[in-house]
Order: sequence, then C-alpha cells, then structure tokens
Amino acid sequence: MGVQNVFRDEKVAVPLFQTLFPEAQIHLTESAASGIKYALEGFGLKKNARVGVQAYTCSSVLGAITAAGLTPFFIDTNQNLSLDTEAVMSKVAHIDALIVTHTFGFTADIAGIKAIVPHLPVIEDCAHALFSQYEHRSVGTFFDAAVFSFGNGKFPSLGGGGMLVINNPSLNERITKRLSTLPRPTLWQELKQIVKSYAKAVMYAPLPQWMINKILSERYLNNRNKNIISRGNQEFKIYKSIELSLSAKLEEAKKNAVVQNGNGTSLAQMLGRNYEFLTADPNKVNYFAFVLIEEERDRLCRYLKEKGIMSGKHFQHALTWAMAYGYALGSCPVFEKQVNHILTIPCNYSVSKRDLNRIAHYLLEFRNINPQ
Repeated sequence: MGVQNVFRDEKVAVPLFQTLFPEAQIHLTESAASGIKYALEGFGLKKNARVGVQAYTCSSVLGAITAAGLTPFFIDTNQNLSLDTEAVMSKVAHIDALIVTHTFGFTADIAGIKAIVPHLPVIEDCAHALFSQYEHRSVGTFFDAAVFSFGNGKFPSLGGGGMLVINNPSLNERITKRLSTLPRPTLWQELKQIVKSYAKAVMYAPLPQWMINKILSERYLNNRNKNIISRGNQEFKIYKSIELSLSAKLEEAKKNAVVQNGNGTSLAQMLGRNYEFLTADPNKVNYFAFVLIEEERDRLCRYLKEKGIMSGKHFQHALTWAMAYGYALGSCPVFEKQVNHILTIPCNYSVSKRDLNRIAHYLLEFRNINPQ
C-alpha cells in the first residue's frame, strides 16, 4: 500500500481531524520535531530566546528548539513526569515561550499552566498523547500550537511523519507561508522511507524484539538510543506514503486506544498499592505505556527479562541529553531523582488479557521477593 501511495496524486482527507480539532488548522509535517521548529519560528521570537521545556523529554525536542535558533530553558517535573506548576511559576520570568509535554499520554496540569503563562506562546507536545483528553477535550486544543508524532514506536506508528495543530489564526498564516516553501521528498527518498519503515516494523514486532532483548547484553541495551536526535534540521514535506495512509490508520488507532486504556486500567487494578505508577484519573489517557516509578528499576528490568517480558527504560539518557544543551546539575531535582527509576511496561492493544495477567503475576512476585 505504501508503494502505491507514492504514485498517487491527491489531497489527503482525514475526517477524524475535524472531530478532534474542530477549530484548528492541521498541517502534516516530516516529524513532530519539525513541527515544533516551525511553530517556534512562527512565534517570531528573538534569536537565542529561551524556551521553557521539561528536562525529561526526547532529545529531538531540544534539537528542534536549537534548530529554530532558540535556547532550551529547563523546568522541573512533578511526580507525574509533566511540568510542575510551582516550577513554572518560579521560572516564568526567565522564559519567552513554553513547551507543555503530555508524557506517556498522561496530561499535564493544563489549567494550572494556562493561569501562569497567559502572556506566552505555548506548544503542546502530544507525541505520546493522541486521543488523550483533559476535561473532556482532546489534548492539542488548549494552546497556540500542538504537535503529534507518527514515528517509530509512537501511536499510531507509521514509520515517520507528524502533525502540527494550529489554534492561533495569526500564527497559522505564518506557518502556512513557511510550509509552502518546503520541497516534496524525491521518489528515491519515498522508496527508501518505505523500505526502512517495513524493516523497522519487522524488527519491532514482538518476537524479534523478544529475541533481541534475550540475546543482546544489558550494557548494549542501556546504551542503545543514547545518541542525540535532531530531526528539526530536516526540511521537507511529509512522505506521501505516510500522508495517504493516515485516514485509515487513525481510525484503526482510535479503536486500539480504547483497548490500550483498558489494558492500562487493568494493570493498575491488579498491581494495587504494590507499586508507584502513573495513573489516568481523572483525565482520559491513551496509555502509551504503563509507567512504574521503581527504586529497583534495573533489578526489576533484569527479572522481567528472565521471564520473557520486555520492559523499557524510556528516555533513560534524558539527563545526558539535557546536559548537552546546557542543563545545570541540581536545577531540576525531581527530574534528577526520577530519571533513573522510570520503567515502562507493555500494555498496548496487542497485549492479550492472558499476557497482562502474566505480567502482573511476575511484577507482584518480584515485589514479594523485594518488598519496599
């Protein structure tokens, strides 16, 4: 289907966009990071202006900020791995714009942040948060702009591409003009992207991933993905093969999000008070992952691996990435305490009820062996 899309010449229509973002303008981009860069450029900030951003984030976000000629200014997170409102309050006088991240699909305190920064341009980073809601509204509708990602490991995972949602009409004029100058990927680039996407889809399937995690050393796995990503430097339109598959894939993802939410809720109920984990209440989340905050993370990760269960140390290199962009040790103490204790447990729509019960069984078994 991807190869066929390369040779089609038609405008994409995605009815779901109108449902989720009824008052916004939608622009498809090469990546979410590129969308952040274009939105920041559209704000018209001075060179090296400071953009508030949480330290627990993907390096591509930091790369997008610098690609726009601006400077990341780090703000601490709360226990839910999103911007801490008190930290925002203490730093607001030092920033010229803000990025609000809904980490793992769990919504940030939007009302609290809006009350602090009504005068600043703000981007919502919703790369993990498609179909998450805050007070019964879709995330991505609350500030000037928002970005979503369809890259590898995202939801839905299309191998690349992103979406820039513009809620500010004056900003939209500048964004539209900027994006109109971008070239289309060449036929060769399109074909390479398709081959790469299929290869990664095979590699990230459950069985190959299980084999990779079983064979490769813990040291190698810990150092994997350590390199800084700077997708914001790439400037071209979204791949046609991705653009023309969006409508069907998003409708499918909408159904899958319901399953993921049920899986995450089930794990939370089965684990009870035995673990500290991110919870969805009171807002709806897509459960991008089930997230534990675990003092014995490395031991638990090894234990689960022995049982054939894949877990993840998501953004485990976030401190290293932040320091590469000027982060000063001690400036975000909650982040520094949590970054080495975050473990993600699979709860996506492909995980069966039987597997969920098995995962919960071994998590509870580990806790019995290693009580807190």
